[in-house]
Amino acid sequence: MMLHTFRTNEVARYLIEKGQVPGLKNTKILKAEVKAGHSRFDFLLKEGERDIFLEVKSCTLAGKEVAMFPDAVTERGARHLKKLAEYSEEGMGAAVLFVVHWPFAQVFMPDYHTDLHFSQTLLSVRNRVEVIPVAVNWNQDLSFSPDVRLLQIPWSYIEEEAKDRGS
Repeated sequence: MMLHTFRTNEVARYLIEKGQVPGLKNTKILKAEVKAGHSRFDFLLKEGERDIFLEVKSCTLAGKEVAMFPDAVTERGARHLKKLAEYSEEGMGAAVLFVVHWPFAQVFMPDYHTDLHFSQTLLSVRNRVEVIPVAVNWNQDLSFSPDVRLLQIPWSYIEEEAKDRGS
């Protein structure tokens, strides 16, 4: 598993440029580190006439077949999701790409045990923000493998479980 999370935007750039991200196959990167209001998003993409703000998250928390994000409380992550949803309501494209550094993952979900607020925010924006979790693989020599898979998201399970149940 690749753990150098600061390199995730480079991985995302590579995947987008190679057309390997489901839902973003026909996009082009216009700009990185894009300021929008009081927020900064990782990329501004173009798909036809539509501009898309893209936020990239590095997912390194994984079990046997399940990948989860975040591995620590992320108020900034929840704030970015809300801003992406606002821009979507204004007609802008909005997406969040979770780069899962665990090739054996089959399922992605927010880790509601670690950050209930982020999980509930992701649930609330999922119809306005495209949520794209992809599993990537690294070769023994740490070169990037072309194997990229879209992971399933069990939304109904998350809706049932991501609740405040007290201590």
